[in-house]
Order: sequence, then structure tokens, then C-alpha cells
Amino acid sequence: MNGMEGTGSKERGEDWGSRIGDRGSRIEDRGSRSEERGARGREGREKRERLGENPVKALLWFDGFQGAFLYWSVGLAAANAPDPQEDAVARKLIHTRTITVKVYDEGDGTIELEGRLDDEQDPNKSGYFSQVRKNGDYLKLGTIHGMTVRYRVDAKTSEIIRSDGEFDVRPHTGCGAVLDWLPKMEGVKIAAGYTQEQRNRFGGPLGCAHMNTLMQVMANTKNASGAYYIPKDKEAARAMMKQRMSEGYVNPAINSCHMWKPDGPIVTAMKQGRTAIDHDI
Repeated sequence: MNGMEGTGSKERGEDWGSRIGDRGSRIEDRGSRSEERGARGREGREKRERLGENPVKALLWFDGFQGAFLYWSVGLAAANAPDPQEDAVARKLIHTRTITVKVYDEGDGTIELEGRLDDEQDPNKSGYFSQVRKNGDYLKLGTIHGMTVRYRVDAKTSEIIRSDGEFDVRPHTGCGAVLDWLPKMEGVKIAAGYTQEQRNRFGGPLGCAHMNTLMQVMANTKNASGAYYIPKDKEAARAMMKQRMSEGYVNPAINSCHMWKPDGPIVTAMKQGRTAIDHDI
């Protein structure tokens, strides 16, 4: 018995030792795997840090869930980005100014200039027309300023011989007072110095800013009509050019720009009796 017990004890001891050895090996394996995971983790962190400096490489590196998350994030950001078309829709018209100038040859040696200015806003969008800004004697829904100015001008001298107008739509009752001051422009020539003469008579608190703008455009338009309107008939056109170059005739187009210098191509051609019908300068 004692021999058999000794043998059994020995076998059990060897078995326990073997199992303990196996456990030790497994613990060593676990430790080794932990070290490997730690190394991979450190390597991953270092790699992410490097990739963080280069977004393009980072995009290429991510895969699986990380890649899908990245693409989802980018897609979400793109979806929430401002839409250029929506920004364009936000652009809205708030004010429109229209100026029209008509020039008439009266056939009696005079020219009539008729200028019109209208300032308009959408009454459904502009608070200007809310409450008291309704239709009335001088109020018009949608229009802030509506005015007409007329000049009767001597065709030869370019002198204003009559100046009047209407201010049919205005924001305030007192605005209409400027109509009584329009005759102050009579005697002024629409030629060099006109702008200063207009400012002296009608500028700033002496008149109306909007009417001043209209009167400037009227003068410029008169010059354009005098420079570029000629009869269609060649003989009549040459006669007009001759008249415009005659002594005492004030041609406001001269010195109005580099093409109309006294020694420039247009004036030189006119002195030679040529017109725009004959040549292209």
C-alpha cells in the first residue's frame, strides 16, 4: 500500500506540476499578447498623430467602421454647407430708379428736353409704405419720387430759355417747393461750366438732390443728341454739320471726351465737311 500510495502521490504531483506549468505558459502568452496589443496601440497612436498632420493620408488610412464614420461625417458636413443657389435666392430687389430723357427738335430753332425720374419700391416688401404712406394727392403706392423737368433750349447757343416741371409723386408736402426754383436755370448754357452753374442755383439745400441728378442726365443727353443726331439725307446732314461748325454755334460735345478734342478725329472730320454717314472714325 505504501508503495502504491507513494507512486500515486508522485503521479499527482507531476500532474499538478504540469498543470501549473501550463498555466504559467498561458500567463506568459497572455502577457506577450498584452505587450503586442500595447505595441500595436502605441504604433496606432503614433500613426494617427502622423496622419493627423496630413488629412489626405488620414482619409486613405481609415477603413471599416472608421472609414464609414469619416465618410458619413464628411457627407453630413457637405449636406449642411451653404447652398450657393439658396444664397442667390436670398438676393432681393429693394429699390429701382428709372430716368428717361426725350429730346425733341421743335422745328423753330429750339430743342425741348423732357426728363423723368421715378424711384420705386415694392409696397408689399417696403415698410416705407406702411401706415400713413398710402395713396393721396401727391402719394402713390409703390413710388417714392416721381418728377418731370423740361428745358426749352436754343439749338444754336445751347442756352436754356425756359425751365419748368412737375413733382407729382413726393414723400413730403414741402418737396414741391423746388418747382418754383426751376426758372433759376434759365439763361444757363448746356456747355462747359453747366455743372457748376447748376450747383450754384440748385445744389444741396438750394434744391432737390433727386432733381439735380435728373437735370445732370438731361444736360448730358442733350449733348449726346447734338453730337450724334444727323438727318438721314446726306445733303441735309452736311448742312447740319456745317451749321454746327459755324461761328457762334456752341457744340457742347467738343471737349466732352478724348474723341471730341478740338484737334481730334471727329472735329477734324467735321471741319472737312464729312459726317458719320461718310466715314467710320
